Amino acid sequence: MKILLVTSVFVPEISGAATYSLGLAQELSKIGYLITVLTYSNSSQEFSFPVWRIKKGNFWGRIIKMFFLVLKRGREFNVFYTVGGISGS
Repeated sequence: MKILLVTSVFVPEISGAATYSLGLAQELSKIGYLITVLTYSNSSQEFSFPVWRIKKGNFWGRIIKMFFLVLKRGREFNVFYTVGGISGS
C-alpha cells in the first residue's frame, strides 16, 4: 500500500509534528508500507523513504505548489495522511 504523508513540518525542524511524522513514516516503512512524505522544507536530509520538499518562502506560493503536486501525483497513492494543518504558517 502506498501512503502519502503530508505535513507542514518535518525533521530536521524541531516540533512535535515533525518528530511524530518521522516516527510514523519510519515504522510504517519497516512493516512494508511504501511511504512518501510531502512537506515544506529547505533541508536536503536523506531518509530511507522519499521526501518531497516544497521550498519555504512565499506563503500562498507554497500552498499552491502543494495543491498542484497532490493534484498531479495523488493518483499514485492509496492513502493520504495529514499531520496537523498543511498551511505551515
